[in-house]
Amino acid sequence: MLDELLELPLVAQVVINTDAEAELTAAGLTAGDHVVIRTRCAELCGLSGATITRAWRTYVDACDEGFDSPFTLNRYQTRFYQADGPPIGHNPDNLIPTQDLKPWYEENSCRYIFSQASSRLTDARIGRRPKLFEPPPLASVDIDEPKDWELVDRTSQVAIERRQEMLCA
Repeated sequence: MLDELLELPLVAQVVINTDAEAELTAAGLTAGDHVVIRTRCAELCGLSGATITRAWRTYVDACDEGFDSPFTLNRYQTRFYQADGPPIGHNPDNLIPTQDLKPWYEENSCRYIFSQASSRLTDARIGRRPKLFEPPPLASVDIDEPKDWELVDRTSQVAIERRQEMLCA
């Protein structure tokens, strides 16, 4: 993907935010005019050992329960609307508290766990009997647009400030 991005004339620079800079360097990737490698602060490294262990346990438990492919989703309990105005999943004439609304789930493309057999059966990363896995919110931020980067950057700054306040208290 990086090679393809760098070949596009409209892409002036690719910024990689990672906690695996040493691995990238060992694989031969170096920063330069077109590639910037930023070290991801610890507060944003949602794929921690605890998260991986939780995901693996979810997979093992899911297999024991007859599921074949846990994957991560973001849960929303809010009032959605279609672009032309009609509500989705709620009645505007009966505004119940949002926490009582039926949750909707968005595949967030963060983590998939599946067996080779499941993948061969569906030719996909989600099997015939998937199990939903909801990671902590900051572990599933997908940076697609500048506003996403700003959210992560600001969240990181707030986390650092809070940690400093706690240490100084």
